[in-house]
Amino acid sequence: LLLTTAAFTMFLGVLGAVSMNSVRKILSVHIISQVGYMALAAGLALGIGLTTDTRELAITGGIYFIVHNMIVKTSLFLCGGLMCRYAGSDSLDHMGSLAKKAPWLGVLFMLAALSLAGLPPTSGFFGKLVLLREAMHGGYYLLAAVAIMTSVLTLLSMVKIWSYAFWN
Repeated sequence: LLLTTAAFTMFLGVLGAVSMNSVRKILSVHIISQVGYMALAAGLALGIGLTTDTRELAITGGIYFIVHNMIVKTSLFLCGGLMCRYAGSDSLDHMGSLAKKAPWLGVLFMLAALSLAGLPPTSGFFGKLVLLREAMHGGYYLLAAVAIMTSVLTLLSMVKIWSYAFWN
């Protein structure tokens, strides 16, 4: 039940984020999908029929992911606040050309965004890799596929913010 809830939380949370058009709303709704990864770790840790190694690695990956997520999400919210200050609005429709005004802000936002999506070699990659690996070792292939799709959609929403705010 916990693993099913984790899958729905991850996927529905990221769908909500992709549909938003405000920096703060997108980042806030992403918290829901990231909690899904944490529930995945908890579900794997409690998994019946899983080896002790799989359960221990799921706990380790979950703790790493929680710490990583606190740091990266805080960085993204700080960058988002600065983006709103420079643009004068939180709406992606009213942002644009921030790369000219604040190029380092664009770099910092993109690094944190790529980490949230879990792209290598960022810190987010390692936590998600452990969780995906242990889900696959436990035979939860569909759950691993949902986690990967959630990461892809997370990347899409982060690129959406970056392209509207910094590129346009």
